[in-house]
Amino acid sequence: MSIVIPVRKPRIRIKDIINCLAVFTVFTEALSYANIPFFELRVSYLILLTIILLLLPFIRRFVFPMAALLFFIALIIFSLINIIAGNNNIFLLLKQCVGIIISASFFYLLIKYNGNDIKRLFLIYLNISFTVALFGIIQEAAYFMHYKPLYDLKYILPKYYLPDYYTLPYFRVSSIMPEPSAFCVAMMPAFFVSLTSILRKNFNYISFIKCLCIIIAFLLSFSTVGYMGIIITILIIAVNSQSFKNIVKYSIIAILLSAAFCFSIPDIKHRVTNSLAFFTGKCKIEETNLSTYTFMQNFYVAKNVFQNSPIIGHGFGSHELSYDRYFKKPASPDCWQPSLNFKDANSLFLRFISETGILGLLAFIFFLIRFHLLRSKDDTGYLWVINNAILAFFLVRLIRQGNYFSEGFFFFLWLYFFSKKSAKNSKYPHYDEYTH
Repeated sequence: MSIVIPVRKPRIRIKDIINCLAVFTVFTEALSYANIPFFELRVSYLILLTIILLLLPFIRRFVFPMAALLFFIALIIFSLINIIAGNNNIFLLLKQCVGIIISASFFYLLIKYNGNDIKRLFLIYLNISFTVALFGIIQEAAYFMHYKPLYDLKYILPKYYLPDYYTLPYFRVSSIMPEPSAFCVAMMPAFFVSLTSILRKNFNYISFIKCLCIIIAFLLSFSTVGYMGIIITILIIAVNSQSFKNIVKYSIIAILLSAAFCFSIPDIKHRVTNSLAFFTGKCKIEETNLSTYTFMQNFYVAKNVFQNSPIIGHGFGSHELSYDRYFKKPASPDCWQPSLNFKDANSLFLRFISETGILGLLAFIFFLIRFHLLRSKDDTGYLWVINNAILAFFLVRLIRQGNYFSEGFFFFLWLYFFSKKSAKNSKYPHYDEYTH
């Protein structure tokens, strides 16, 4: 006679669904279905607003960090001054302010809803990242098998970018993101954790297979920005190694990889040599590649704004107005490049310079330094990984991606903030206790 022991299936809780939907917004940049004046309708906005309404009854007290609130109010005041001066307009300011308030409040509320358990939310992000990476690898296989519906997603993702003349011998993975660079920005923390987990055999935040999948997909992006992120990751790991020998070793690896990327990958080699040719005066801007051309467009605009208003910039949302004011298209008819990223300045560094001046840029750098967590300062054994993974994300965004809301900017900002705060709280268990 056999005894059957009933197995209770795990129950899916509403809280788990809310958390997964909230974190999934990190990867919804390509889901934008309308572009009306002064507003872009994104699926992420609808998800955020819906969850905010669901969460409000569960939150008894909602108090923002006072320093962040005061700084935001100061930037709004400076933006209003710029409106009076004619450097900005009220519609662009409102667009950014409403977006920042909703996004920042939502993710702060989400962390409070989870009892400041940033580990839970970050693990959800890692698992979603694995799924997104796995689909990216499937895309690569579909490209070689000439099955277009799996790698060209323009028919379901309105902002998905794939040129009609795409004829490379390999597919630059972007998964469900608009383009490879956006994919790498969103995947940056996951890549950092994956590489750290493989390098440290006694540290397995996620399984080896998931780590390997994320790293492979990241490499298959063939993105210059993504490969910069690899170098940044190695250098951050070196800083946290607590050994002079390891610092030297990882630094040498970073230098060798930089050289390997520049000379062995055609796309990166072309962009690097093309950029060097422009900066040394050997070619005109209209003769550069699209990435260099776009960066130089926005660099020129930010430089002119800085010369005009170095302390406070021209205010939130003003970069696109500054672009129309300062950038003069080359007279040559060979200049085929369109005006790209003129709304977000192409990089967070340039956008800070353009819209918030030295004040905003230094405040952001201060935030990164103030809440950075070294491995030696983390008794839990895992919070430093979350913290430094997000530091890599922000450093990459300073190079490429100036949007204040895309790729979960405020989600990672609050995780970065609370990871440092949590490291000082003895109630958090050690890594082994948490994972086992």
